[in-house]
Amino acid sequence: MQTENLFNHLSEAILGYQKDSPILVGIDGVDAAGKTALADKLADRLEESNRQIIRASIDGFHNPKAIRYRRGRNSPNGYYQDSFNHHLIIDKLLKPLSSGDLRYKEMVFDYRIDDEVNVPRKKAEKDAILIMDGIFLFRPELLNYWDIKIFLD
Repeated sequence: MQTENLFNHLSEAILGYQKDSPILVGIDGVDAAGKTALADKLADRLEESNRQIIRASIDGFHNPKAIRYRRGRNSPNGYYQDSFNHHLIIDKLLKPLSSGDLRYKEMVFDYRIDDEVNVPRKKAEKDAILIMDGIFLFRPELLNYWDIKIFLD
């Protein structure tokens, strides 16, 4: 029952948020905290609202291995500084959704094949909801884009 209450609370908070462009929800937290599972279940719950749900993950914005591992595979600084392309997260996803352009890409890179992916731009509805999960979503350069921030510990 506690899980049901959590999803009810989060859904009500998100659906109650008022703005003239898509609502941007970021789910951040430590490794293996359940960010992706929470984001998936929350997106499923919010689909009941009949609003467009955009589901994205920071995993679609990795840097190539040559950049990710240039400080060494086990470098904490490399993990924080080099894992993801924050410029592209802003340019292709967050800025379009928050600026009124509404043409976005939910991913640009597939880390499993270590290569860019050419997915077509999509057009968001004005009242869409972005649910994005990933580590380091609340970094300084991304922090101010989120309307609602959820941190899992």
